[in-house]
Amino acid sequence: MRRIKGVSSTFLTSRIALGTVQFGLDYGIANKAGRVPPRAVKEILDYAQAAGIKCLDTAAGYGQSESVLGDYLKGHPKVFRIFSKLPPLESYKPGDVKGFFQVSISRLRVDTIDGYLIHNFQNFLKHEALWEEMVELKKNKRVESIGFSLYSPAELDMIFEKNLPCDTVQVPYSVFDRRFENWFPRLKQRNIEIFVRSIFLQGLAFLPLEAVPLKLEKAKGPLGALRRISQANALGINNICLNFVLLNPHVDKVVIGIDNLHQLEADMEDLRTFDQVTGIRNQLDDVIIDDENILLPYRW
Repeated sequence: MRRIKGVSSTFLTSRIALGTVQFGLDYGIANKAGRVPPRAVKEILDYAQAAGIKCLDTAAGYGQSESVLGDYLKGHPKVFRIFSKLPPLESYKPGDVKGFFQVSISRLRVDTIDGYLIHNFQNFLKHEALWEEMVELKKNKRVESIGFSLYSPAELDMIFEKNLPCDTVQVPYSVFDRRFENWFPRLKQRNIEIFVRSIFLQGLAFLPLEAVPLKLEKAKGPLGALRRISQANALGINNICLNFVLLNPHVDKVVIGIDNLHQLEADMEDLRTFDQVTGIRNQLDDVIIDDENILLPYRW
C-alpha cells in the first residue's frame, strides 16, 4: 500500500465517489469533449474499481447515466455503492417517488441501491409527502440511506428545523465555496454522511482567465489568486482543489466528475500531493468566493 506521509492512499481513494453526470450528458463549462462514450465508461469503471473507488454518484436527471451504468453493473454486481437521485418534479401525486425509484433501479439493473436523494429541495418544500415515501423506501429495505442534494445552507437549516431523519446530504464545497463548512460538525454529530460536489466549480477552476464569461467576471480575482498559489508552490490546480476538500475530516465522500480515463489516473496521482496542500491551506483563504451567482452554476 502506497503511503502519503502517514496517510494511506487507500484511505484517500476510499473517500472518492465517481460522479457520472458526464456519462449521460455534456456537462461542465470547460468540457470540450462532450459525453463520455460507452467504451470509455467501461475503462473508467474498471480502473476505478481496481484503484479502490467504491462509490458511484448518479441521478435520474443525468440523461443516460443510469442506463450506461446499468450496462456495466449487470456484469459487475455489488462492486460499488450506488447513490442516485429523484428527478426534479413539475407536479406530484402519491406513489411518484416509488415509481421513479423503480425506474432508476431498473435502468441500473439492480434490486436495491445504497442511497437515494431528493435532487431538488424546492420539490420537497412544495410536496413534503415526498419525504414520507423516501422513508418508506428505506423502511422496506429498498435503499440503505436517504437524504438531499442541496445548494444553500438555508435548505440545510430547514432540514434541521423539521428534524428530518436524514442519512446523507450532498453539498457543494471547494476552495472557492465554503458556505457549508461550519455545518459539517453539526452534521457529523447527527451521524449524517457528507458528500461534497462541485470541487472544481463545474470546471471554472481550469478556465483561462481570458475565457471567463462576462457574467462571471467577479470570479477572475479568486481564479487569478489560485493560479498564483499554484505556480508559487509548484502544485497543479487540480491537485489543490482535490486535496483541499480531502483535508476536511468531516467530509465522507468527494464526488469527482470524469471525462476520460487519463483524467481519473491523474486525479489518483494527485493524491500524492496531499501533504503539500496541507502546508498551503491558509493561503487558500484568498480564493474564497461569496457571490452565489458564481457559486451556483444553474445561475450561469
